[in-house]
Amino acid sequence: MAVVRWAALAVLPAIVAPGCGSAVSPPARSVLATGYVLRLDDLPSAGFTVVEAAHRIDVGGAAPAGVSAATLRGDGLVDAARARYLLPAPELATANGPLDVISLVERFGSTAGAAAAYASEVAAFDHVAGAELLSTGPLGDAGHATIEAASAPTGITAVQVTLEWRSGALVNRLLVRGRQGATGLGDALILGRRQLAREPG
Repeated sequence: MAVVRWAALAVLPAIVAPGCGSAVSPPARSVLATGYVLRLDDLPSAGFTVVEAAHRIDVGGAAPAGVSAATLRGDGLVDAARARYLLPAPELATANGPLDVISLVERFGSTAGAAAAYASEVAAFDHVAGAELLSTGPLGDAGHATIEAASAPTGITAVQVTLEWRSGALVNRLLVRGRQGATGLGDALILGRRQLAREPG
């Protein structure tokens, strides 16, 4: 895997330094993108902290590199939201599992608009230098994943998994970061399926 650098890696040194048988009610559905982003209690282990609580973001904050805000507006973006969680760890070299998780949801006015935006975004992810394409298996209406690696100042290699999927008129993105060999697509898929479970099916 090619080793690349992404701007967000700069945060990692700071992170790692000093009823049976009863019917289950379906999850409540939201009319806002903030209602679909990953929640703190969705995280895989104890100790995660909220860096950014779920909040609305503008189209510029939602559009990934390589996709213009005008493209998402043209596809009918209604609103978007983001949340971010960090897990402090004693050392990156011994950390296991995700350390940095960003959840983003874009809500469109139609399924067709969401599908067009999804196609534009995954095409952009595929053109990121050093990104390796991974299969997701069934995930919503369409799923896509890439993984990148970058060297931390300590010499340890960190990875970022970018998981994107569409569910009806929602386009979802998870960025999951951690130590190479201890964080991967499987971690992102667990979180993605937890987020997907609250979305319209």
